[in-house]
Amino acid sequence: MSSTRGKCDLVRCILDRIAYFAGLNAEERRAHWAQHPTDVFAVLPHPSGRGSIFCGQEVHSCLRKLADSYLNSRQGLREQLDRGEFDRSLHHEFVRMFLAEGREPSEASAKELLLEAVDSTRTSFVPRTHHIPCSLPDMDAPTGFRIGPVWFRPRDAFLKQCGSRTPGGRGAGEYLKLHKWVASIRIGACHAGSSRQHALAGIEGAFNILRLLIHPHVAEELSTAFSAVEPSRIDYLTSGPKGGLHEAFTRRFKSGPLPVGWVRLFRQDMSTYLQPAESALKTVTRPGSEDFLSWRFIHSASWFGDAYTEPAPAGQIVKYVTALETMTLTRGSGDRLKRMALRGAALRALAFDDSPEECYSRLAKLYNLRSKIVHGERPPLNLDLDSKARSARDVAQRVIVAGLLFLSRLSRRGGALGRKQLEQHLTALERRFPRLAKGGPWRAVGADGGAAARARP
Repeated sequence: MSSTRGKCDLVRCILDRIAYFAGLNAEERRAHWAQHPTDVFAVLPHPSGRGSIFCGQEVHSCLRKLADSYLNSRQGLREQLDRGEFDRSLHHEFVRMFLAEGREPSEASAKELLLEAVDSTRTSFVPRTHHIPCSLPDMDAPTGFRIGPVWFRPRDAFLKQCGSRTPGGRGAGEYLKLHKWVASIRIGACHAGSSRQHALAGIEGAFNILRLLIHPHVAEELSTAFSAVEPSRIDYLTSGPKGGLHEAFTRRFKSGPLPVGWVRLFRQDMSTYLQPAESALKTVTRPGSEDFLSWRFIHSASWFGDAYTEPAPAGQIVKYVTALETMTLTRGSGDRLKRMALRGAALRALAFDDSPEECYSRLAKLYNLRSKIVHGERPPLNLDLDSKARSARDVAQRVIVAGLLFLSRLSRRGGALGRKQLEQHLTALERRFPRLAKGGPWRAVGADGGAAARARP
């Protein structure tokens, strides 16, 4: 329920159920629990501050509806707080206001209850800087380097700058001994759990930017200490009929050390794409930010990055196509195959002067392959999927980078842009290639109806 009247009715329902349980004697309570065993675990704090009172699952359900009615229209606040802590604060404030103080249910008291729960939760909101151990290729970068808000430093440089002891007296080096690098990121004021989630998303986001813009063999070595990678990351071993262990094959191989000055060269060569990517990544450091376009790129890049730690080629293909859908589609996009292939081809044609014919064909085939995999028409262990996964990576990489440039241009126009506005801009993009989906002559059309030159990076 979202109306104030609905909130007031929920408060009355909660009070009625609490009164019902309070009026049961021991035998009646046992009979009730026999019919509704889960109600045994549904309690609220006692108004005296000692112990608990039984209330039943219906009360907890009503309290969740109260919380949802407030938080669903405040997405920014929802991302800042910990839902479990907010629910506990709501329980305590309800008991204080309506049981201990005897407040009457009303429109004003229902609203005050939610505001008090938010204020109680906000007391734990503070900015934090997170330091996450991670793995990167060998390189000559003694002071580290930055990708947007994330500062990557060699372990020794980090310990020298930040100190080597923790408050508990344990050496920080013990936490970092398995990793040569530390990634640091500062997150704005929010709950500790939400802050950690944003920090991990920011560091993975920095990795994903690198994965999009540098050589794939280098990108495969990027991971945080919490990345889900299979134990047999390097070598697979087999046993023959006569026993003994044999090396089967190496799925990934390490790249050589990155050259001296690679960061400067990387920034020079990739500045066209790196600057808007870093700008989008800063959104992660502002919990509660509703920058829709930046989050759209971050989510698309996240799916792209997930494919790197996915060992199965079939899983990689599914995730690459999901990354493409995230970049090119919204809930109102209609025919998803046609829209994804059409918009992906248009983005690449305008950004890189790629052939729209070829791009549309490759994207449509990739989407159909993903559909066959997820609907069971294509065996996930088909041996030719490995090469198709590499092809999917190349296709997705260029579309996502082209989409980044497109979203960056939209954001520079100013004004709030949401899903509906993005769908309108994507539809307008299709109109610049009126014959793209029909297989006719390929010609980009400018906003004025004339031919438009395709921008090169």
